[in-house]
Amino acid sequence: MTIGVRTWIAEIRAENAEDGPRLHNTLAVHGRAFDTVSRDIFGHIGDRSPLSQKVVHSRTYRECMRIPDIKSQVAVKARQAALAAWKAIRSNGGRDWRESVKEPPTMKGLSMRLDCRLFRMLPGNSLRMSLLGGKRGNFAFEPYPRLSEMMSRHVMLDPLVFERGGRFWLAMSFEIPNPPHDPRTCVGVDLGQRRLAVTSEGVIFKSNDFLRIKRRIRHNRRMMQSKKGRSHSARRKLKADGRRERNFSKNEMHSLANSVLESTKADVIVLEDLTGIKGNTCNQGRRHNNMLSQIPLYMFRTILTYKAPTLGKRVETVNPAYTSQDDYRGLPRGVRKGCRYYASDGVQLDADHNAAVNIAKKWSKASHLPASFSAPNRGCQTLRAGRVNRPTVGALGLQAQQF
Repeated sequence: MTIGVRTWIAEIRAENAEDGPRLHNTLAVHGRAFDTVSRDIFGHIGDRSPLSQKVVHSRTYRECMRIPDIKSQVAVKARQAALAAWKAIRSNGGRDWRESVKEPPTMKGLSMRLDCRLFRMLPGNSLRMSLLGGKRGNFAFEPYPRLSEMMSRHVMLDPLVFERGGRFWLAMSFEIPNPPHDPRTCVGVDLGQRRLAVTSEGVIFKSNDFLRIKRRIRHNRRMMQSKKGRSHSARRKLKADGRRERNFSKNEMHSLANSVLESTKADVIVLEDLTGIKGNTCNQGRRHNNMLSQIPLYMFRTILTYKAPTLGKRVETVNPAYTSQDDYRGLPRGVRKGCRYYASDGVQLDADHNAAVNIAKKWSKASHLPASFSAPNRGCQTLRAGRVNRPTVGALGLQAQQF
């Protein structure tokens, strides 16, 4: 049985008025120590083992302890956080990761990972943390039902405390055993622009509202970018619109992943490997490029991949070659035009549904698992036999969902 980690966030409030500023100062000192260690690693990036924990500790511990009022455990946590950031850069940079780094990473927000030496949970939904000045501060939080359930059933890992907008938050992670995975069937999911996703079982998730809101946000950003000189107000609104767009896209991809997982009973969810698709299709016109850039395809795949194991499922990918051109019934190749697929025998099928079935069958053939899909002669209610007469209706007759 595999183990998954799930995180819940709750706001914490200081029980004494002086503990809030002390926690802020503690996080600020931790950030200074993080930057100190990061700069030292950047200066020795050409060494044979620049990310050795023992070597970095011997070089930076004394320098970190020169920061006024710092605690030794805070310095240790800062060194661990800096090493984790540099190891992530090494993992993402490949063989030439040293040459790709132009400046050391810095801590932009105030945050710190806690352990048993820095905090202790108390009865009554409160905790005690070690702060600057030699005293400990008590903080309380109000757990919501889901968090209370996790705290009563699972052991909490080392939490993360951080500050946003003058308020303090605690990110609590729990190890949750995932259900055993027993692959029996697979379902294909075709991702697109006008339709966010179409499953081989006939479920369509439309993107009308999603694209409408994205267009509005991007229009506002273009208006702010066109301001001559970009006043302070324009820069502030431009930054807020960028943050709003990121949060909106992430929230919609979470909702889409949840809906896809709930809509199928298949054990394997198969997607197309769309790595590099935005660069490979850049010659199809400005309108196509603008619309494709609004769909966070990789974000959806990442979210779906880590959520699926909690339900006993897993996500796999296949080569996207000819999944939209082939006829899933095995007939000679037809022609796709928009949402329609004109088969060689004269039948009009839904193009996205046909592609989703091809995706499921491609993985089914490679893994010897039965594919789960709705054939044209069953399962469809609104559009007879799964054939397309009005492709803009946006449904195959099953539980189509709109965002």
